[in-house]
Amino acid sequence: MISDASPTGSERFDVLVVGGGPCGLAAAIALGRCGVKTLLVEKHPSTSFHPRGHVVSARTMEILRTWGLEEAVRSRGIPHDRNQGIAFVRSLVGELIG
Repeated sequence: MISDASPTGSERFDVLVVGGGPCGLAAAIALGRCGVKTLLVEKHPSTSFHPRGHVVSARTMEILRTWGLEEAVRSRGIPHDRNQGIAFVRSLVGELIG
């Protein structure tokens, strides 16, 4: 369970995750789903004004799907028709992969 409630001084946690970026959030979710009592702390009170996730890989979306978060991520992304400018290449002047 994810909560924004502050823990009381007497609560005990198995793991402390410092930082609510992509890695910290993923670690906290994964640990929590495994039954590990986890506390995530973040110094910023809210999300960033600037977009952080520019490209989400297929594997990341698979993981998000198993956590029930795929639609939430997709709904907050830029519209598909504006999703331009990303290319996968072997080098800057090499073969275009996709």
